[in-house]
Amino acid sequence: MKAFLKQHQILIITAITSYLIILFFVDSKAWAYDVSLFKKWALAIQKNGLSNIYAPSNQVDYLPGFLYVLKAYVLMFGDSVENSIHYLKAFILLFEVLAVFIICKYVKMVKWSIFLFVIGVFNLGYLYNTMAWFQIDGWLASVMLFSFLLAFQQKTKWSVFLFVIAINIKFQAVILLPLLGLIWLSQVKSLKEVFKCLGLFIFTEIVVLFPFLVNGSAKYIFQNVFNTYDLFPYVSLNARNIWMLIEQNPRFISDESIFLLFSYKQWGLGMYVFSILCVILPFVYWQFIKKKTLSIHYLILGSIILCYSFFFLNTQMHERYVHYVFPFVMVYCFLNKNIVVFLLFSLASYLNLESMLHFQSIIPETSFIFNAQFIAVLFALVYVFFVFRFYIFNKSLFNQTS
Repeated sequence: MKAFLKQHQILIITAITSYLIILFFVDSKAWAYDVSLFKKWALAIQKNGLSNIYAPSNQVDYLPGFLYVLKAYVLMFGDSVENSIHYLKAFILLFEVLAVFIICKYVKMVKWSIFLFVIGVFNLGYLYNTMAWFQIDGWLASVMLFSFLLAFQQKTKWSVFLFVIAINIKFQAVILLPLLGLIWLSQVKSLKEVFKCLGLFIFTEIVVLFPFLVNGSAKYIFQNVFNTYDLFPYVSLNARNIWMLIEQNPRFISDESIFLLFSYKQWGLGMYVFSILCVILPFVYWQFIKKKTLSIHYLILGSIILCYSFFFLNTQMHERYVHYVFPFVMVYCFLNKNIVVFLLFSLASYLNLESMLHFQSIIPETSFIFNAQFIAVLFALVYVFFVFRFYIFNKSLFNQTS
């Protein structure tokens, strides 16, 4: 017991120290276009208030979660808001470090915890999206993981609450809903509990939207969500996914183009929907029909397949959308000591982003390692590994207890 407490304390100290070290390297490096929008929105909030941010002239296509953070940022930095925008990275990084800390606590490998934490948090593939690109996907991925872990621990209401927060960060959180919703459903014991969870969902959403509902701008939020769909109707938006293995340059091919009788979009959606069914139908069979308790391994693998398939099979995918898989891959690989698979996925994720921005200039841009098809093969190998683990090699996981 004393050894466990000591290791736990060391892990806490390591996490705090690591966060401070990472903050030391925070700079203004970022994707210029998105940063210009963040500055524009922060100044608009400062001038006209948060509730008016969705005025059409502001071109806001982010959901309220990030805008609340921008509001807090404006209050903290005042007139220096424009020149200090990159300090927002500290907020996102806090969630990413916290996610790795919680994962290392959750896997309960006392002797391995510090090593796992270090390779998790000091990971270029994991940090790049925030540190170099300055995007908020790391925040969303962390909250999605927290919601999932709370659901597995049967803390249903807290899981529902965090999932609503996740949706209000970025709508991509819904990719986890097919499995997460079934987990919630398996935990409620009566119709009354169902309505309580549904009421919590609606109430939390109303609270989030309240400032925008009061002044009538909430309608613009929903318009913006739907307007982003089909905004870039191409086979791939630089995601090194399955389409990079089929087409030489899918970035310049409309996903409405015909490929083997159907459009690329139809193929992508068809494969994605099929992958969802392959996750949720076994869950329904074993959980609701056979009344078996499903293990964390099954549920984590199911989450990986849902998030990975979204990125790897669909058209119109940005390179950053693979980040939602990262914390779930970390949980599974740390639980099973699959360090090689974790590092391979980390490498693919890093190359996927760096091949677009080349911010670090460690490796020449012309290097084969940045070849789109090479990176797609790396992603494919990891994807096939998880599919095989889920569907073929781990059938016994369906009836293990947690």
